Amino acid sequence: MLPSWWVTVYGAARCAACRHLGRPSALRWLCGFYIDAKGVNHGFWLNAGVLTKLDFPGSTFTQALGLNNKNEMVGRLHGRTGITHGFVYNTSTKTWMSVDDPNGIGTTVVNGTNDKHELVGFWGTNPTNTGFVATLP
Repeated sequence: MLPSWWVTVYGAARCAACRHLGRPSALRWLCGFYIDAKGVNHGFWLNAGVLTKLDFPGSTFTQALGLNNKNEMVGRLHGRTGITHGFVYNTSTKTWMSVDDPNGIGTTVVNGTNDKHELVGFWGTNPTNTGFVATLP
């Protein structure tokens, strides 16, 4: 269930379906994703009342799934061919990095990060998925 402020402040006209809100950071940021009227997934970042749409460059699908207190957001994207990759987005430098587990190239999802730049996620195809922990350089 969405918090009441979401409906009040942003209203239903902003998205066809608001699907996910990530855990708020200590900086009071929120991330998540929504599905627009055309059925396209877009990530978002809510910071100090400003909503920013996040679309990985060249992707057809972006979902922001987690964030830390070091200006990093993580999630998953689909490239133009529909292949899934994880990503890290730096909100300070506005730079994107695609992430793939070496064993799961094309099926990687990053759904969490911490302030030590450690990533958690999984790769694979249902019903078999394998979790991973990785550290950014």
